[in-house]
Amino acid sequence: MNFFATPDLLSLVQLFFPLHQVSASKMAAGAGYVENLRKLATFKTLEEFWGVYTHLLRADELPKDSNYHVFREGNCPIPPSQTCPSTPLLHF
Repeated sequence: MNFFATPDLLSLVQLFFPLHQVSASKMAAGAGYVENLRKLATFKTLEEFWGVYTHLLRADELPKDSNYHVFREGNCPIPPSQTCPSTPLLHF
């Protein structure tokens, strides 16, 4: 048994951050939401995730109402207002 093996996630995961703050009304309409996101990283293992996470700004260092967005690769980032009720939403 290899105790140092790095477990793979089920798929590649992408981390996004919005370039500019978008008003709630524009976000609800989906106007420019996807175009406003910048991909920060892609990771496949927990080790890679922690490597990315340790370099992220902490909540108290971010501009007010900022969010990180995490999506599986191949899934289109969509505005939170347009997600299915069963779609998990991760806030950290």
